[in-house]
Amino acid sequence: QIGHLTVEYNDSFDPDMTASLGWTVTTFRGGGWAVLDPFTGNGNIWDESNGANYGPSDSTRLTTPIFDLSYGSTLPVLEITHVYRTQEFWDGCSVFLSMDGGVSFDYSEPIPVLAGKDYDDRLGGSLLANTVLKGRMGFTGTSDGMVTTQFDLSEAIYQSQVCVQFVFEADEYTEEGGGWEILNVKILP
Repeated sequence: QIGHLTVEYNDSFDPDMTASLGWTVTTFRGGGWAVLDPFTGNGNIWDESNGANYGPSDSTRLTTPIFDLSYGSTLPVLEITHVYRTQEFWDGCSVFLSMDGGVSFDYSEPIPVLAGKDYDDRLGGSLLANTVLKGRMGFTGTSDGMVTTQFDLSEAIYQSQVCVQFVFEADEYTEEGGGWEILNVKILP
């Protein structure tokens, strides 16, 4: 748990620090999330397919450490810098919120986008077990390079057990690229 957050949290994904900071990976199918150094000059990244192209039926989730947002900010914000390339409409990724330390997530709709690159469309998704994105808004197709998205965390105001989950899912058929890479995560109190 990160603890009582009163200043900006900025994570550049040091592989030696990640486990101690509480990031968790749950992979149902595929390569799963891994911290990589892609030698791009941008530092480390979380890559949902562990450095390879994603495959048909991939399903993996990356969960942040737990944050204490009980300080009462008027508008806490999650900001990510990311790149994605998926089969448009069928495969994609979304961001979800938990206010009980990751015991449960509200998969009814992803966290609303506040600014920057918005979700592209509702996803066709997969019918396989452990999938949650079918019919939900998500990033799909291509981001056309590195983009920044800010998400509205106002629902989590005054909550002490907040965490965010990055969900990537592919349908059972073709894949079209590198999937989802997250270069930076910030929580702006």
